[in-house]
Amino acid sequence: MTAHHDLKLLIRQRPNKTGESYSTARSHVMRARAELLRIEDEASVASPAVIEAAVLKVNRTSARVRILGNEASGSVTFRTSDVWRLVPGYIATLFVEKRWTYSGDAYASGRVEATVLDVTRLGLEPLRDARDCVGWACSG
Repeated sequence: MTAHHDLKLLIRQRPNKTGESYSTARSHVMRARAELLRIEDEASVASPAVIEAAVLKVNRTSARVRILGNEASGSVTFRTSDVWRLVPGYIATLFVEKRWTYSGDAYASGRVEATVLDVTRLGLEPLRDARDCVGWACSG
């Protein structure tokens, strides 16, 4: 048997023991598997979370965001019906219901709780002083 088949078998057997639904059984089995294998992404899939993120880019149905306090994870494509509330450069409080990866890219879905413009929290480097530049060339 393959590992995938064994996992499906474990998920199917759990509702018979506990009386819970298939999706709840899958959530518990996947969380236990993630803890055993020390996989953080799959453990966080089942539990909703409120996060703060810097909005990088906005499309029609999604936005590219960088989760604040977790810069090592890179950017995430956040899918929401509230995308009209997001503006590049703003800090958004997001309620994340689901997280997943596809072809190495990180995705999340949920809703927008709030947005605020806070330039200091974006962690941007200030521009050079204009006196250091001559024409189009800047020194050092």
